Parts: sequence; structure tokens; C-alpha cells
Amino acid sequence: DLDGRGFPHSLPKKLVRDYGADAAQVVRKNPWLLLQYKSTGVARVDKLFLDLGGNPAAIKRPIAIQRATCAADPASARRLALLMPRP
Repeated sequence: DLDGRGFPHSLPKKLVRDYGADAAQVVRKNPWLLLQYKSTGVARVDKLFLDLGGNPAAIKRPIAIQRATCAADPASARRLALLMPRP
């Protein structure tokens, strides 16, 4: 449930539009997809990921944060890429 988490009120409607009746299941499986929607925010999505039982050490977390940063600010993304561990 996205209520009370600071996400835009219009987000559930957009998710149902884009993912249909499976929207809740899709978000539970991959909350990082919420970053494609305006005003969702990395911190909110990360908290949702953890609240849904996501592993704090999951490699998805820094990758998703890096992608969100790249989209928002390419210069910051280049600096962040230098700090990211390589597999």
C-alpha cells in the first residue's frame, strides 16, 4: 500500500493504467520501477523496498540509485559511477 508513504496521490491510478490488475504485484516484485514516475524519490522507493522485505545488501539498491541519479543529473551520475563497486 502506497498510502502514507509520501508518494504522489495520482501514482496508484498511473500504476493501474500501466500494469493493470497486476500493478500491486508488479510493484511488490520490483519497487524500483516506481522511479520512472515523477516525484517518487529514491529515498521513498528504497524505504518501500526495505519495508517489503528487500535485502539491504541487495545489489539492486545501488544500481537503482545510480540509474535514478543518471536520469536526474548526468554530471552527478558520472561522479557516482566512480564510487560504485564493480562486480
